Amino acid sequence: MTYRPDIDGLRAIAVLAVILFHLNSSWLPGGFLGVDIFFVISGYLIGGILYRELSTNTFSLKRFYLRRMRRILPAFFAVVVFTLIVGAQLMVPGSDEWNTARSSAKWSVFFGGNFFSALNTDYFAPTVEVQPLNHLWSLAVEEQFYFIYPLILWAIMGILKRILPPASSSLTSWVNVVLTALAIASFALAFVPFSVHGAALVPYYLPHLRVGELLIGAILAVAVSQGNLQPSVKMATSVGSLSIVVLIACLVLPFPNTTPWFPGFAAALPCIASAGIIYAGARPYWFASVLSHRVVVFVGKISYSLYLWHWPVLAFAHYALGQELSYSVLAICALLIVLLSLASYYLIEQPLRHLQWSFGRTGLVYYLLPTLLVAVLYMQGRTTPEEMRPYVQRGSLKIAERNFAYKAIGDSTAENRVLIIGNSYTIQLHDFFDKVAKHEGWKATFSGVTTHFPNLTPQVKPLTAKE
Repeated sequence: MTYRPDIDGLRAIAVLAVILFHLNSSWLPGGFLGVDIFFVISGYLIGGILYRELSTNTFSLKRFYLRRMRRILPAFFAVVVFTLIVGAQLMVPGSDEWNTARSSAKWSVFFGGNFFSALNTDYFAPTVEVQPLNHLWSLAVEEQFYFIYPLILWAIMGILKRILPPASSSLTSWVNVVLTALAIASFALAFVPFSVHGAALVPYYLPHLRVGELLIGAILAVAVSQGNLQPSVKMATSVGSLSIVVLIACLVLPFPNTTPWFPGFAAALPCIASAGIIYAGARPYWFASVLSHRVVVFVGKISYSLYLWHWPVLAFAHYALGQELSYSVLAICALLIVLLSLASYYLIEQPLRHLQWSFGRTGLVYYLLPTLLVAVLYMQGRTTPEEMRPYVQRGSLKIAERNFAYKAIGDSTAENRVLIIGNSYTIQLHDFFDKVAKHEGWKATFSGVTTHFPNLTPQVKPLTAKE
């Protein structure tokens, strides 16, 4: 595939949109759509490679996954390990935030972070601001897609080749008909609620609702693969200009962010606009020139590192300060994000991406060994300092067999500004505090301490009205 600098430029728009949204959502209300732009770019580039290799019988699943390991894993594990090391020093052992960070790391190394997030948090809730690995949900979705898409495309092409006449010129068209049907089905599934053991899943993170976005890029790649759909300069100018207007409108205006419309059919609008920009960029028109500027292209080249590092830095800042970040703090965070991303790009991502090791050696060094390191850090993170133990763990009194160790109570969508610490008498007020907080719309961290008397029957003194 011929290198397209304008696609790197589009990557720059995508990552900057996400970062601006996370710095301050009011600056770019639709900035979260940057992830959807990434999905379209990925579907176009990797989907195109897969289609060409399958068409020429040169596809190798082993070689495909080898490329994915070299591209994704080194910088990914650097961020996960960094987060566990820093989080162990910064976060309160036994707290909800630290336990969530550790669990997220565990799920992420198996590329299941999106399922963990779907079970535990809303992407747009204030609580997500202190979860340093929540952003890895998108990487999990992408990798889940590429675990199965090569096999699906191989099956589709194999069946169509059996049905269609030999050397049929309509193969490409029929492949896209099937892919389009799958994309529409993906968007339509947003109208179907999903739950696990009665617990509703947050649709934002679910992979089957994002398949359509990746397929939009793949459909474009298949359509232009024969070279007969290349736009003229006039067509490129028209399609590209309209697409950038639509995409900018989606980014700067409030965009629907709840199902069944998003993820769902509403996501098709920015995704099709992104595909339009990619399609038009095959010809030199005004916006392709903007995207191909060397500064924009450079930002696009380091976009993966920027995306990986921006969220842990912001999450730790939110956790450490416990309040909305000031402009000066945001500026420091932005500088730190850039420095970490540059170091990651030049010292980790690029050198390790181009090492021509075998599949087995790459899998061992890039995945198995880092996973073991994450497991060690995860296990060590279970220890609570002795001086903190009374404040994060309850004793052996069997108060309805419930854990009152740094438990979040109240309105889960509110910002946590209250800490309630007490003894067994305070524990009796747990449900009272929880109900009042939910009614009044505030959130607190609740930690009740009990005392263990090995030779005595546990007794809890009830509170009187006077007390």
